[in-house]
Amino acid sequence: MNFFLDLRTVVIYFDNRFQYHLKGIIMFNSLGELSVGEKATVSGFAKGTKEYRAKLLAMGLTKGIKLQVTRVAPLGDPLEISVRGFSLSLRRDEANAVLVNKEAAS
Repeated sequence: MNFFLDLRTVVIYFDNRFQYHLKGIIMFNSLGELSVGEKATVSGFAKGTKEYRAKLLAMGLTKGIKLQVTRVAPLGDPLEISVRGFSLSLRRDEANAVLVNKEAAS
């Protein structure tokens, strides 16, 4: 566990996948952890994913983009997401490299 002190907020990083802000606790999940039908906004990429990052950016998964998980294969890999008006299938390990902020269920 690493602690980073900022004058505005204190952020505690857990396992490169969870991020808690002490102001209002915001949790970032990896895209691979979402279920079918869940919506999220891309918040960044996990550390150590350089090989996937350029590929994912080229496919339109940039910070701030909204997406929705539309389907998951029977064995859980790959998963299909709807992003920027098209469907994109990602392997589970690629999806785990994308950090997302899950939207509240409406």
